[in-house]
Amino acid sequence: MAIVSSWLLYRRDCDALTIPKKEQLDLLSFKIYVASCLSAQNKDVMKKRGRLFLSVEAELEKKKRGGPAAPTPHVEVRHDNVGHWPEVAPQRQR
Repeated sequence: MAIVSSWLLYRRDCDALTIPKKEQLDLLSFKIYVASCLSAQNKDVMKKRGRLFLSVEAELEKKKRGGPAAPTPHVEVRHDNVGHWPEVAPQRQR
């Protein structure tokens, strides 16, 4: 019931912002979006080691231009401040 109420509020906000109906999410797509965000919440996103010269947005643009893209987390999940803490290891690696 909370999801349906949230979707109705989302539709009302989209109408207030004059977003076309074709660009608004239907109820099923909205449920899938919420479920994917909630399932990925508070989980670590493993980052690559080495030179990190491209931001995540630049990598997404790069993926859009070339070949099939791997699924990436939603913006809300990427910016939830989880997964950035260092891991404690018993030995130093050299």
